Amino acid sequence: MDRYPAPMRNLMPWVRDNAAEIADAFLREGMSEGGAIRIAIAQAKHWLRSGTVRARMRPADERAS
Repeated sequence: MDRYPAPMRNLMPWVRDNAAEIADAFLREGMSEGGAIRIAIAQAKHWLRSGTVRARMRPADERAS
């Protein structure tokens, strides 16, 4: 079973995965865990609303059309 911070557990899987990647990058840069998680979730949700995540989830041949 994958382990995510509690604030990420109820996110859609692709949003959660993106948020985890973003948070990991912030943590590597020395940001606090709480701040990294909050910003990462907000950014991942923003990408979902803007369609960026959905575009990444479609096969490449569908994106080209």
